[in-house]
Order: sequence, then C-alpha cells, then structure tokens
Amino acid sequence: MARPGARVVRHGDEVFCCGQMFRTGGARVVTWLDHGGYDGYCCTSFFQQETERSVGPRHSARRRQGKRVRQWTLEELQEVVHQVVVHYDGCGTARRCFKVLHDERGLSCHFIVDLDGTIYQTLDLKERAWHATSANDVSVGIEVVNLGAHGGVETLPWDEWYKMDKDGTVTLQVPKEFVDPNDPMLRRGAPVLCPATNSLLEGRIHGLPYKQYDFTEPQYESLCKLVASLTVIFPRVKLAYPVDKFGLVTTKLPDKKLAHFEGILGHYHVQLNKIDPGPAFQWEKLISGAKLCLQLE
Repeated sequence: MARPGARVVRHGDEVFCCGQMFRTGGARVVTWLDHGGYDGYCCTSFFQQETERSVGPRHSARRRQGKRVRQWTLEELQEVVHQVVVHYDGCGTARRCFKVLHDERGLSCHFIVDLDGTIYQTLDLKERAWHATSANDVSVGIEVVNLGAHGGVETLPWDEWYKMDKDGTVTLQVPKEFVDPNDPMLRRGAPVLCPATNSLLEGRIHGLPYKQYDFTEPQYESLCKLVASLTVIFPRVKLAYPVDKFGLVTTKLPDKKLAHFEGILGHYHVQLNKIDPGPAFQWEKLISGAKLCLQLE
C-alpha cells in the first residue's frame, strides 16, 4: 500500500488521455501541466505581454459524436477517435507555433513536436482540438515544427534558417531575429540540427508543385514513438496512410472515404486549401518507425 502523501514519480515521456497517463517509449514530453509547457486550456492570451487577443476557449470539451457532455471515459473515446492528422506549423519553433495558433488565430492542437524532438501536449486527448475542420470530432491533431512548403515565385524564407556548411551538409539554425530567450528549446542549448534529407525537396500537393526542406531526425524519432503510442491508446487508429494504385494520395479524400478512414492523415487529405505536412514529409519513415517502436515493447 502506498504511503499517504507519497510522491508519484513521472518518467517524462507520458501523454494524458482522459486523465490517465500513457508512456511513449522514451520521447521527451512536456505537458500543459509542466513548467515550460503550453496550456491549451488558457482562455486568455497565453503570452499576455506579447499578444493582445480576445478571451475564450480554443477547443471544445465535447466531440460531437459523443452522447454526453460530461467527462469522457477512455472506453467511450476509443469508440470515436480513429484518425491522427499531421500538420506543419510554418512558424519555425514550438513557442512561435503555439503563440500563433492559440493567441493569434484562436485554434488548438493536441501536440506540437519541436525541432529537437520535444513533444508538447497542450490538451488532454479527450478534448476536441480545433485543427482540421471536419476531422476534429474523430482525430488527434499534431503540429510538427517546419517552415513549410512553398511554390511559385514567392519569396522563400529558407535562406535565413538553412545553411550549407563547408562539407556540403545542410544545417538548420534559428535566426537571431527569431531567437526568444524564453524559448525552452533554445534555453536547453539545442544542438545544431539538420533536415533528415540533405537537400530541398520537391513534390506535388493537389496537383501543384511545391518545395520544402525535410523535418529533422529527432522530430521523426519522437513522432514515431508518439504515433505508435496513439495507436495503442486508440485501437481504431491504424498504422496506415491514404494510398491508391499510384501510391501516396496527395490531395483531399472524398468526403465519404475521409469519414471512414482509420489511420494517419495529412491536413491536405482533409482540406483542399491546406498543403501540410507538405511534399517533404516521409510517410513510410513514420509508419515503419512506429511499427518498430511497437515491436520493441
């Protein structure tokens, strides 16, 4: 029997679902309850000294397919959630991502995966985050930090962030003008990071061409552990992404197919006006990595 007042020690890799904690196999997780975390329950501007924004919640306590407004049980939630939607933030760091998403746009997500692989959980998974319109009721939303994909002749932001060293290796460093002394990742002294693919990648989303730098290896490692964990928490979420006879589907799924899909989606599978996580995202790397994590249990 536990001693009254005994402290429950966390391992630092837990995510919360319906008030219960689930391990992610070693991924570093910072929740909204932790120092340095990002609180999706905050009904005012989280960065009050930096942003003035009207008050109000950025999520819904009730997923519409639920029959009750009261607190979800895990078993009830498992019947409803059958998708994970992967996004990129376009902001460059998790701190800037949460500031834009929560304070400026009045939106939310369940997780943000920073450049160094740190996972920030902003809401319990029982909550209906506002991240992917029609998929919100049945999905978990994950923002993966990345400057995003760009096409056409628009000005590209990469030159300030991505540099090639004398050995030909592309490195990723946060520019001085974006360095925030309160950013937890930068305070930890994050090592020099590199995109997982050492070149600018090209591909088509919704039939249009885009260019993008890949995500970092620490991000893929953490994302694999997180997604593997989510498939255990939510058995209806399969380790699969949309494919057809040509391979990966890179446009919006038909409404009926989207509603019934069980697995991992990109934001562009849900909405025609979205292109994240972009052409650089390695879907097979995520799926094979998540499967490996489950085999190592």
